Amino acid sequence: MYQSVPLADQHNLQRFSCGIDDLDRWLRDYARHASVMNTARTFVWTEQDEVVFGYYSLAGHQVVREGLPHRVARESPKQIPSVLIGKLALDAKLHGDERKLGGGLLVDALERVVDATRLVAARLVVVDAIDDRAVSYYEHFGFVRTAPDSYRLIRKLSDIAADLEERD
Repeated sequence: MYQSVPLADQHNLQRFSCGIDDLDRWLRDYARHASVMNTARTFVWTEQDEVVFGYYSLAGHQVVREGLPHRVARESPKQIPSVLIGKLALDAKLHGDERKLGGGLLVDALERVVDATRLVAARLVVVDAIDDRAVSYYEHFGFVRTAPDSYRLIRKLSDIAADLEERD
């Protein structure tokens, strides 16, 4: 499976196309700036020619306990430290690949988050799904909506870490 590396100047972003213009544009036009401004870190999957075929961005975040499912909110402070997966996209040429690269990209992001939270505490991982299909994708990996019609989903970091340990 591929490993992510931090987005750098040598990475070729021009050929990346996940099928959602907003996600493609964010990678090309804003990801490097977000890194410089310390608002998000973007990690990419590339091959030897440095052409990007997958990416995700991570940022520190916090969630208000009020309105969260009881199982998640229980015993949490009013402001819950979290990590936001701000963007996650795989090049459209790889959608449906038998290697399940989309799931691998998410697992890569979650492993990086778990590693980071050994140094900086967080209780939740948060995603803001772009559409119903993305909601289903994240639900498949154990994320739950914060409200029935919401595109915001969360998952406890302790549950993620336990699942990742089982994989090893």
